[in-house]
Amino acid sequence: MSPNPFTESTKIYFDSSTNQPVYFTVRNVLGRTIIHKKIEAISGTNTFYLYKNNLKSGMYLYAITSNNQVISKRFVIK
Repeated sequence: MSPNPFTESTKIYFDSSTNQPVYFTVRNVLGRTIIHKKIEAISGTNTFYLYKNNLKSGMYLYAITSNNQVISKRFVIK
């Protein structure tokens, strides 16, 4: 993720070993799901943008889930 923290948008990168659907989830610090969407990943490095839109300033957690693998990270919106 770059930049982190961010004010308007940030770029998220992840690698996939095959073409496959993955799920992107954003949760607030209380664990409430704010965003949940399906992304069609390609084999190799994948990039997409996360926009602030209606998200308030604060700390969040995002997860990218594919098959039985989960990658999760924290991020901050200024």
